[in-house]
Amino acid sequence: MKTTLMIYIAMGVLTVVPLLLYNIRKIWVKKPPEPVKFNPVRCVVIVAIAAFIVTFLVNSYHATLRNRYEIATERVAQLHAEVLTFSRLASRVFAERGGVAETETDGGGKLLMMALAVEQVRSRLKIFGASAARAEFLLQLLDMLEEFRSFCVTADQLRRAAAGLTGTLAVKTEEFALLMESYDAVCAQIGQNPQSRLTRLLNALEDCDDLSDREFWIDGFTDFNGVERNILAQLLNGGAGLTVALLCDGLHGHAQQYAAARETAAALCAIVAQQQIPVETRQLPPREETSALARLRAELFGGAMHPWDAPQDAVAFLWSLTWGIRHTRTRF
Repeated sequence: MKTTLMIYIAMGVLTVVPLLLYNIRKIWVKKPPEPVKFNPVRCVVIVAIAAFIVTFLVNSYHATLRNRYEIATERVAQLHAEVLTFSRLASRVFAERGGVAETETDGGGKLLMMALAVEQVRSRLKIFGASAARAEFLLQLLDMLEEFRSFCVTADQLRRAAAGLTGTLAVKTEEFALLMESYDAVCAQIGQNPQSRLTRLLNALEDCDDLSDREFWIDGFTDFNGVERNILAQLLNGGAGLTVALLCDGLHGHAQQYAAARETAAALCAIVAQQQIPVETRQLPPREETSALARLRAELFGGAMHPWDAPQDAVAFLWSLTWGIRHTRTRF
C-alpha cells in the first residue's frame, strides 16, 4: 500500500500547497497610505478549506486501507470473471455457440398460440373445453405449461401419472398432456421453438467441449427448478468446477426457514454422487452474535410480540433514495 500512500500524499500536496500559495498574499491587505492589515476572516477560510482537504484525504486513505482486499478481489474479478444469471449465461453461450438469432415469442404471441392449440383439440377436452374461450383461463394454462417445463415434465410423464390417478384429477392431467402436445404442434407449424430459454441452454451445453477449464460460483439461491438443476449437472458432467453457497443450518438441520436450502443441498449432493464426482461439503462456523442479532435471527420468521428496548449497535436500518425511490436496507 506504499504506492497508495504516495498517491494520497501527492494529491494533498497538489491541492493544499497551491491553495496556500495563491491566497497567502491576499491574507494581507494593503491600501496606501494605510499600513498593511491582516485579514483574519480570509485566513480562517483558507485554513478551514486546507484542513477539510487533508481530513478528507486521510479518511479516504484509511477507507482504502480497510477495504484493500475487497478492492483487489473486485479488480481481479472484473478481469477474469463475469457475473451472470442463468438467462444471461444462456445469452453468453448462444453468442459463442449460435442461437442468438432464434427469436422468442412474447406474451401476446404465446396467448394466441395457446388459443389455437386449445381450439385444435377442443372436441377432446371434457373439462378444459368449457373455459377455453376465456383469456384468463388461457393465461393460467400458459403459467402451468411454463411451470411443468421448468421442472422438465413432459406430456408422456403426465399421461403415465394420469394412469395412476382417478376422478377429475386424472382427466385434467390427461387433458393437459394433450394441450402440451397441441401447443408444441402449433409452435412447429409457425416455426417457433416451444422450448424455454433455459432448456435451449441445456441443449447447447451438451455440445460444449471446453467446460473443463471453467469455474462457476453460485450464490444467492435458495433452490433450483428442474431445468436449472439439469444445467448444473451438465456443467459438472462437462468437467467444470462448481461451488454453490447456500444459506442453511447444515445438511441435517431442522430450522423450518432453511428447509428449501437443505433440500437443494441434498439434491446437488445426489447429482454429484450419481456422476461419481468428488465433492467437498463445508459448513462455515457461525459468526459471533450479539444479543440483539440473536434475537433478530430467532424471531425474524416467527414474529416478535415485544419490541427490543435494550441498547444495541448490531442491527441498523439504512434509508437511501435511488432514482427517487425509497429503499430499506438492513445492515448486520
